[in-house]
Amino acid sequence: MDKFTSIEDLKLARKEILETKRQDKRIKILVHMGTCCIAAGSSEIIKVMKSEVEALSLEDEIEVVSSGCIGLCYAEPTVCIMHQDGNYEVYGNVDSQQGRIMVNRCKEQSPIMGVTELKPHWKAITVCEGE
Repeated sequence: MDKFTSIEDLKLARKEILETKRQDKRIKILVHMGTCCIAAGSSEIIKVMKSEVEALSLEDEIEVVSSGCIGLCYAEPTVCIMHQDGNYEVYGNVDSQQGRIMVNRCKEQSPIMGVTELKPHWKAITVCEGE
């Protein structure tokens, strides 16, 4: 990549990156894998979620990826669901079973928040609107 020499170069690069992201219509599930995340069990959660996506043949619809620390150590393991419309939800205190449920809810395109079988441990930390 070339060096940015102006703010316009940076804005153009941002626009190109966002356009590329918009073309990928898969839901992204980010499992946070910072040091405290791993200590809290996120390694197992990402394995379970990836295997659930594979078992349901959802690779074209859902992508499970690892992400770095987001600073929510008190709520680890944390998972972020990035929807196709740019909105996203961050969940804390997620376990493996809840990870499976999360994948299935994404598959069904149904709301994740307020799912009774996930209470009391799984909670939305924040829900954010896209650009």
